[in-house]
Amino acid sequence: MYTTAWTGRSSAATTERRRPELVWVGDGGWVACDPAVDAHDPGRVLAYLECKDGVVYVMCVTVRPEVIEFPTLRTALDALDAILVGGVRQSG
Repeated sequence: MYTTAWTGRSSAATTERRRPELVWVGDGGWVACDPAVDAHDPGRVLAYLECKDGVVYVMCVTVRPEVIEFPTLRTALDALDAILVGGVRQSG
């Protein structure tokens, strides 16, 4: 069973999209970054993703330090997009 704890979207989130940037780190691993934050700011990191055995494991570093499982990379990115647009992530 997949847990999708961050999928609740605000009304603003349904009209606006701000996809996180993915940086490949090798062997099915990715770092999701906030595109609105400077590339040299370590605060731009949103989450670590690992694609393994048909599951995408995501550890979000901006909400809760827990691993959430998603069935696809697209659904994981949708959840991270909700964090960016929904105001959980404060950039600046």
